[in-house]
Amino acid sequence: MKLPEVLRNITGALDKAGISYMLTGSFASAYHGSPRTTQDIDMVIEATAEQLLNFVNLFLKIDYYVELDAGIEALRRQAMFNIVDTSSGWKVDLIIANRAVSAKKNFVAANEFNSRATRCSLRVAKM
Repeated sequence: MKLPEVLRNITGALDKAGISYMLTGSFASAYHGSPRTTQDIDMVIEATAEQLLNFVNLFLKIDYYVELDAGIEALRRQAMFNIVDTSSGWKVDLIIANRAVSAKKNFVAANEFNSRATRCSLRVAKM
C-alpha cells in the first residue's frame, strides 16, 4: 500500500470514530518547508476510550496492526501508541494530546490542507 492510501485509511477511520487529529513530525515539517525523511507518520489525537475502541475496530479485518490495550494505556498516560500498515511497513504514531489548554489551542491553530496526492483533508500542526 502506498502512502496516500495509508493516510486516507487512517484519517478516514479517525473521522469515522469522531477523533480530532493533526499531522505533526516530519510530514508537518515538510509541509512548512523543512523536509525530513522518516518512514513514519506522526499525528496528535484527542480521543476518548470509546472513540479509540471504534477506531481500532475499523482495522480488524484489513492489513493493519494495532492494539486496543496500547491505545487505552496511551490515553491513560497521555503517551503514544501506533498502528502499522503491514503491507507497506508505514507506521503511524498516534500521540495523545495533552489535556492542557495549549493542546486545544494547537488544534484550533493548525493549518487545514487539502492534498491532491492523498485525496484527503489534513490538519497540519503549526511550527
